[in-house]
Amino acid sequence: MSSTETAPGFAFDFDRAVFTAAFAEKVQPLVIDEWGLDPEAVAATGGDPDQLVTLVTEKTDSSKALARKHLSEIAEVAGVKVRGLEARLQGLIGRLEAATGPVGERAAQTQEALRARAAETQAAIHDRAARTQEALRELTEQGQHVIEEIQQAVPQAEETVKENLWTALLAALGIGLLMGLIVGLSRGR
Repeated sequence: MSSTETAPGFAFDFDRAVFTAAFAEKVQPLVIDEWGLDPEAVAATGGDPDQLVTLVTEKTDSSKALARKHLSEIAEVAGVKVRGLEARLQGLIGRLEAATGPVGERAAQTQEALRARAAETQAAIHDRAARTQEALRELTEQGQHVIEEIQQAVPQAEETVKENLWTALLAALGIGLLMGLIVGLSRGR
């Protein structure tokens, strides 16, 4: 018989070595509590599943099949590693949990770095917005000052033109004549 069989054709849903190793700490208290067996008699089996099935059938009205099934359920509740597909799934889950630990930590670090970068960017945008508003305020003040100067200069210019009307007209005529000659000469070439 193999290490997981109790009778020809019967195999427990757990690994015997794992079951025996976890027996005293995890399985034995559950067996005693479930069937109300004598703790010394349960301990005397040494965690051997076949001896436990025999003890249960002798001390209770359970059949061997029912005792085996119930013992498999107790092993599962106790966290004893089962064999076959479920064991592979449990192993895979364990490996995934171990692998996701570093990934989760890296994701948390990345998230924290992104939050810090977002805070820095937000502060930079706020600073630039404040500087832009200050520059706009200064330009507005300068524009107002220039408008005031022009408003003061226009009446003076009008007064100067009125006083020197003939001089202003002759100057404008001279400038116009010069511009006409320059344009005409440049087209004639």
